[in-house]
Amino acid sequence: MSAAHPPAKSLHDFLSILVLIACCIVVFLLAPKHGLFSWSEAPRNALNGAFVMDLLVEHPFGDPKGWAYEYYYQYPALTILFYPPMLYAVLSVFYLLFGVSHAVAVACIVSFLAAFAIGIYSIVRRVAEPGVAAAAALFAISSYEIYVWGQQVMLEVPMLAFLVWGTYFLLQYGSSDRTRDLGISALLFLCALYTKQTAAIPLLGIVVGFVWHEGFGVFRRRPIYLVAALVAIALIPLVYLQLTFGSFNITSVVDRSDVAVNRASLEGIGWYAVRLPEMTNPLIAVGAAMLLALVAIVRTRRISSAESKMLLAWFVLSYLALTLIDLKETRHGIFLIPPVAIAAALLFAQLPRAWGGGVAMSAGLASFAWIAWAQPTPWVSGYHEAAEKVVAIAPRESRILFLGNRDGSFIFNVRQLDREKSLSIIRADKLFLDISIMPEHGLNPRAMGEAEMKRLFHDLGISYVVAVPDIWTETAVIRTFYRLLASDQFERVDSIPVAGRANEKRLDIYRNTGEIKSPPDKFTMKLSGVGVQLKGN
Repeated sequence: MSAAHPPAKSLHDFLSILVLIACCIVVFLLAPKHGLFSWSEAPRNALNGAFVMDLLVEHPFGDPKGWAYEYYYQYPALTILFYPPMLYAVLSVFYLLFGVSHAVAVACIVSFLAAFAIGIYSIVRRVAEPGVAAAAALFAISSYEIYVWGQQVMLEVPMLAFLVWGTYFLLQYGSSDRTRDLGISALLFLCALYTKQTAAIPLLGIVVGFVWHEGFGVFRRRPIYLVAALVAIALIPLVYLQLTFGSFNITSVVDRSDVAVNRASLEGIGWYAVRLPEMTNPLIAVGAAMLLALVAIVRTRRISSAESKMLLAWFVLSYLALTLIDLKETRHGIFLIPPVAIAAALLFAQLPRAWGGGVAMSAGLASFAWIAWAQPTPWVSGYHEAAEKVVAIAPRESRILFLGNRDGSFIFNVRQLDREKSLSIIRADKLFLDISIMPEHGLNPRAMGEAEMKRLFHDLGISYVVAVPDIWTETAVIRTFYRLLASDQFERVDSIPVAGRANEKRLDIYRNTGEIKSPPDKFTMKLSGVGVQLKGN
């Protein structure tokens, strides 16, 4: 691979990176940060980070498995084994430094967003002016999917940050032949895989693009075999976790029974192509123009063929892989955006250098300004307020029963507000239903009469109940639950309105006026997603 020859680094580079950092600060300031979680996985990811932090602080080396089970009994919204642990490890460091809160978790994600933007800038800067490189980064972070998920505590943006920096160092290795660059690239790609397994999809394209440019002679380089062997060894724990605890992820994306689009149909094949404009940003030159740019840059003299081949392979192979997946969500196609955003920016490299960079930077800033003004990130309020109320009125060591779809939001808010970590949450669905991953896949209600339910409340020591009204009432056991709440045994102490992107309209808080057992019993809890059953006393 021939080395790229960009203009020498200058004050413009420093100022361009400052602009990118400033834009990421704006993203943080506009993000929901006060327990206003919208996406169900976000508070669970935030709680996973708290779990890792508490593990580091309490270091329960004598019985780590027992400690983890007790933690889940207290905060039953963990998904620590469902996904790789990299983000949670980084989150734990942020929590150790700044405390456990939604705002700190968002700051962690936005830090990854800044790293992602600077990584895009660094890749494009190898072959283009600072203004063009900055435009590529601004186009990327002002794409709708990246902008929104960069404000949620989700895995996608951290995965992309590791991917783009791994790509940068792989390009550096191709230019310099330094084993150090290859090793750094491999480590960053490993970090991407340990953040989210789907990083393997664009990573395949990146590697194919590298081999495409280098030729098969690349396989005569000894360092590649050494690094490949080390990577294979490092991936063994991830493969074990996936096979043992994450098999439901495979089922949910490639073998679903509830899909609306057949992946083998023309509609399925073109699903992401049709939605690419809405996944990006209308001011990025619209999705169709960006795709044309991907082809155009291969023939451009101003662009290194190494970069163009790698970006083209990244996009094409990623798209082909996405057509094989049953689950169609624009979020899952987020790794299509970096090569598209870069391609759109590289069109400006065809303009005269005297003013092309300025035009590119202006277009990038306009794109970012538009998304920041026009696209507020979804939020849901009420769960932070309900948690705040319960933390204020519930005695120490109380057990709180929660019934509703957004248990993760309520549980994380209790964890961040209850600094003494004395309250425990029990999910009503774990007592009365047997939900397999998602309610849409079946509630599987258990048979339980009112007398048995009263005894259960006594034995488990439930002091307060927080419930969404009239949810899952198609099952007899939940109807019995609501009848019990309406009886003399319970006193409604507050109703918290729910606003934002949510079907529920309020959360009701009840106090149990009956006797409760002290110390309370445990109960057997089934974790359907990972095939684990926690045995009660």
